[in-house]
Parts: sequence; C-alpha cells; structure tokens
Amino acid sequence: MKMRNSITKALVLGIGLAAAPVAFSAPAGAWYAGAGVGQSNANDSVTIRNQSVKVDDTDTAWKLFGGYRFNPNLGLELGWVDLGKLESKGAVDYELTGATLNAVGTIPLANNFDVFAKIGGFFWDSDASGGGLSKSDSGSDATGGVGVGYHFNDQFGVRVEWERFDADLETDMYSASVTLGF
Repeated sequence: MKMRNSITKALVLGIGLAAAPVAFSAPAGAWYAGAGVGQSNANDSVTIRNQSVKVDDTDTAWKLFGGYRFNPNLGLELGWVDLGKLESKGAVDYELTGATLNAVGTIPLANNFDVFAKIGGFFWDSDASGGGLSKSDSGSDATGGVGVGYHFNDQFGVRVEWERFDADLETDMYSASVTLGF
C-alpha cells in the first residue's frame, strides 16, 4: 500500500511538472530544476501502538525539485524528499519521504546572491519498525524553510537551505543543492 501511495504521488508530481508549461506562459529563464543532498535531523517522539518512541538521530537526506518564478520575488516549487532512516534509542527505525508544494519568496541581493523563504505543504509517507513495533502512516502537513542562493549565470546556480518537515515526526533538513534554469 505504501509503495502504491509513493508511486501515485510521484506520478502526480511528474504530471504536474509536465503540464505546468501549458498552465503558465512564462518568459525564458523562469523555469528551474534542481537536486540537493544534506542531512536530516529529528529530535521528537512518535507514537507507535500507543507507545511513545523518542527519535533523536541524523541521516543523509536528498531531494529533487522544480519550480517556476512568476517574477524575481515570487515562485512556486514542487519537490520530492527522502529524509533517510532515523533511529530511536530503543532500536526503532523511522523512514520519512514525501512530495512538497511550496510558495517561494525571494529577495535578490548584490553580486548574484539571493535569500529566500518557502512555505507550503508536505505530502508524506512514513514507516517505523523495530523493537517489536511497526507502523506505516501517511498524511499532509506544513513545511517551510529559508536559504541563500548564488547564481553563476541564468542557467546554473547553487543554494544552501534549512527546511522543517512537519509530519508524525518533526524533521529538519540542512542541504546544499544545484539549480538549472531553462
């Protein structure tokens, strides 16, 4: 069931990205895509079969994203994140993945730098297992983040950012990404 939900979400994300050029008549250079890698961090509790399990761990996380800038200050971004496998002190492994849809506000700075903030929705799937406990869940919750970007030219840039993913386990992601404009 989890696999079917993940496949469905990935298909919806792909169809949305493919259909977006039809929905928006954009000037050249307003579309972008990117990929990032970083670290996820959770210090929260999750309830599994009426037991509270404390998760305090970090793991490697990655993401793919694409978006459209309506103007230099406002955009819309779709993405997919995999926040890795986080472990509790009681040997319970917790995995969290999902799609994101965010409004992105950007303030261009001097010398090709910009700062940005994003807020939106996180459509997630989670699996927890170990220590005789297991739980699969899915839902939609809030997400947001802030970051700094540097653009080498209109087609290539890099950015670093912090994001918070609110799910049944609140998780932070610190990442570095490359972006391609087209």
